[in-house]
Amino acid sequence: MSIPTTDADVRVRLAKLGLSEQRLVAALGLYRAKRALGSSVLIAYENVLNVLAGDAPCPPVEWPEHITEAQKGRARQLVAPQPSPKNGDGSPVWPMVIRDVPKGIAPRSVATEGEWAIIADMIARDEYGRKKYKSPLTANNGRDNLVDWYQEALDGLAYARSEIEGGDATGVGEISYHVQMSLALDLRMAIYRRDGK
Repeated sequence: MSIPTTDADVRVRLAKLGLSEQRLVAALGLYRAKRALGSSVLIAYENVLNVLAGDAPCPPVEWPEHITEAQKGRARQLVAPQPSPKNGDGSPVWPMVIRDVPKGIAPRSVATEGEWAIIADMIARDEYGRKKYKSPLTANNGRDNLVDWYQEALDGLAYARSEIEGGDATGVGEISYHVQMSLALDLRMAIYRRDGK
């Protein structure tokens, strides 16, 4: 068997393995990621085959060469856990968010079942946070709200991508993935403008 020399060769070979659509999409995604990070066609292809065979765990993404040690350090700071929140001097945030939901349903005067469900979920999330942290979520609580928001946006990206790779039965993953990517980029740029790094 000849060695694959192009991305097209690899796509054809992976398609011939008889993988489920989900595994094929995941394998192609891993292959593209390895190629984007500078791996040769052969190395990226062999890595995918090892993962598919179960001989190797899915490897972590490697840092591209152009990312500096300072950038790596800053990235690690931004994803590190923040201190537990303290009682802030602002009003509890969840009641304000819940009051904003009807503004999103105007000009209709009646909420749909889905909108009532999200209100119920928000109330449950507020209850959970109050129980876990012994206080409501407020402004000026000792945490960096922008960093918290950014971390959640990064997690949202991973969840949306995972939904897409899992088949995206509802179709929401594909739509939301791009919205979430835009949000994460906006938040990172806001942090950069604020902190200069």
